[in-house]
Amino acid sequence: MHFLDARTVVFLNILTDALCVAILLMLWRQNRLRFKGLGFWLLDFLFQAIGLLLIAVREGIPLGVSVLGSNLFVMSGAVLGYLGLRRFLDLPVRVRFHGSLLALFISLQAFFLYVVPSLSGRNLVFSTVLLIICGQSTHLLLVQVHAGMSRITRGTGIIFLGFCLFSLFRIAIILLSSGPDQNFFHSDTGNLIIIITYQLLLILLAIEMTLMVNRRLLADLHVQEEKFSLLFQASPSAVVLSSMANGRILQVNDAFLHISGYSAEELLGRTTVELGLWENTEERQAVVARLARHEGIRGEETHFRRKNGEILVGLFSSEVIELQGEPQLISVIVDITRRKRAEQERERLVDDLRRALSEVKTLSGLLPICSSCKKIRDDKGYWSQVEIYLRRHTDAEFSHGICPECVRRLYPEYESDKDS
Repeated sequence: MHFLDARTVVFLNILTDALCVAILLMLWRQNRLRFKGLGFWLLDFLFQAIGLLLIAVREGIPLGVSVLGSNLFVMSGAVLGYLGLRRFLDLPVRVRFHGSLLALFISLQAFFLYVVPSLSGRNLVFSTVLLIICGQSTHLLLVQVHAGMSRITRGTGIIFLGFCLFSLFRIAIILLSSGPDQNFFHSDTGNLIIIITYQLLLILLAIEMTLMVNRRLLADLHVQEEKFSLLFQASPSAVVLSSMANGRILQVNDAFLHISGYSAEELLGRTTVELGLWENTEERQAVVARLARHEGIRGEETHFRRKNGEILVGLFSSEVIELQGEPQLISVIVDITRRKRAEQERERLVDDLRRALSEVKTLSGLLPICSSCKKIRDDKGYWSQVEIYLRRHTDAEFSHGICPECVRRLYPEYESDKDS
């Protein structure tokens, strides 16, 4: 009399398989858009459960359906699990070999069911094919993966190594056993322990696959953090990360330290209000209101105050992002102070030139001049002497002299002396 009952073992295995399917279903739903292959893993455990269910109802259905169906589902699940691992690791999937392997497997199962009925023969075929598939999985996870991924896959690879050792042990037991074949539901304690061991390995595999996905999520998150940090610090524009809840500065890059004049110790943990970074409080209030409505800001001209009191003109952009479940602000400031000063200087020069051209046009047009004293009237209605008017409106300078006609008219005696 056995202290273990085969039907009880199968029933418990079905329950544990259902639990594993539920775990893999949640894993697939949460990560199906991030990683490939998780759907194959889900089908693997679902097929394992269906295979056990066909064994459990063996006495109520045709023997061929139970035996061949259960073996086909269990081994197909193992193949899908291996193919899912390859997809998870972004490796090409080839099904020709495994399709041929499954065809050979089911043919041998049928041979030892109908031609030469032998439970030991079927178990030997099952363990051999399982050893091949688990050996491939072990090699894939422990040897074939690149160094950066091996830390993530090592645990799952060890579980598959356990499946390989289990299969080798079972093959050895079958080859060394000389007893008669038994009905599955009348298996001895040793065979039931083998079945329980296989199921325990399957449970450990479901748990380790979940942990493997979590390790890869953490590794990908670490890579993204490194990329973000590199871009954050290498940006030529000033970048600041702050909490949306309280406005405190969490991180700044070197460009922000340069344009603000503050050190990192002076900035981190404080708010822009405490530091007086905003030159115009109304600008700040408008920005805060828009960000509170989750409206992004793109390249708007804003005025800030440096540590030394100088006013900085910058193109301000800001966006609400979520980090570790908390809303935060990432803001970028492009310093355009020099450009604004250059624009102002250019506008001043343009105004001066326009004004000069306007004055030149006045001189080249019709000038009101007195027919008697020859004074010129300016655009304000004032009369000025010719030399004064020209000096004001041109760059000409004057040296006073007297023409010959005026000499004869004003100084005739000078002309008489000259003739004598």
